[in-house]
Amino acid sequence: MEINTKPVVQIALAIITAFGFAAFFNNAPTFPFALVTGAAPIGAYIAIGVLTLTTWLFAAYAKERVCLHMCPWPRFQAALLDRESLVVTYQKWRGEPRGKKRAELRPELNNFDALIREATSLDAGRGDCIDCQRCVNVCPTGIDIRDGLQMGCIGCGLCVDACDDVMTKIDRPIGLIRFDVEGSERAGSFKRAPVSFVRPKTLLYALLCLGALTAIIVGVLRMESVLVDIDPQRGQPFVQLSDGSVRNDFSFRLAHRLPELKEVTIHAEGLPGATLRFADAETGHEQVALLLAGDRRVSDRLLISTPPGQAPSGRANIRIVVSDPATGKTLGEVDTYFWGPAR
Repeated sequence: MEINTKPVVQIALAIITAFGFAAFFNNAPTFPFALVTGAAPIGAYIAIGVLTLTTWLFAAYAKERVCLHMCPWPRFQAALLDRESLVVTYQKWRGEPRGKKRAELRPELNNFDALIREATSLDAGRGDCIDCQRCVNVCPTGIDIRDGLQMGCIGCGLCVDACDDVMTKIDRPIGLIRFDVEGSERAGSFKRAPVSFVRPKTLLYALLCLGALTAIIVGVLRMESVLVDIDPQRGQPFVQLSDGSVRNDFSFRLAHRLPELKEVTIHAEGLPGATLRFADAETGHEQVALLLAGDRRVSDRLLISTPPGQAPSGRANIRIVVSDPATGKTLGEVDTYFWGPAR
């Protein structure tokens, strides 16, 4: 009994695609191990499950509808093409009228060097197209390229390969369906029309691509190695404790791409005598350490308190500094504010 492996391959590709998307939002090197051990966020499992299901269903059972109605590429393609663009073309001048192989060919088709179709009645014989429907059957979007270039054509060339295979089997020259400039069938030539790649549109697209590539390179080179985000918690601006000290709560987030970074220290400037601690610590210090333990992304609750009687009146600007204790280098500075009771 033969086993149909096609669904297995399709599901495997869907899982790989979903994993690639989820890994983009996580630490990719450690993400596979986290998935296997159950340490990954629950959202990652949900995203992979949903994307695997939708990718498999769309690719296996709805690919024609996706290409025609959901994919934006056909709309982009129509705007990007010009008269010199290489597209999939059907050489109608030699393919019509369609007929079975046993029917006689039109006389002028036997002259392979003819560049212009002779004024011969189409009733004198059939063209090269034997109407086998191979070009339609292999098309991912189910269009008939013999009706001309259509929005559903994605330029994959499967119809070209299928038609060339049929032409070879019936001892006719290949290229009945081929990549050529639109309107090439009016020239009536077995040879492809020469294409000039130096055209206004190609130069414009080249400049746009070069500009985008330059922007990406500059962005990557200027990307910060450490990103620190500290925001005051929503709700009441401050809490006055029983000993008279005043505390503000902040959300602390740090992301980095430094493999050698194992620990950071945090302290506040502009707030004399202030102590800091994270939510799981019992006591505060003027400088608090945070162990990263190999994590590239850390999120916690940061509590900053002032001694009794030393809180500012109303809002005061402060700066929170994150440093690397191993090198003493400042990794990030965040300007924020501290609220105290108005006096």
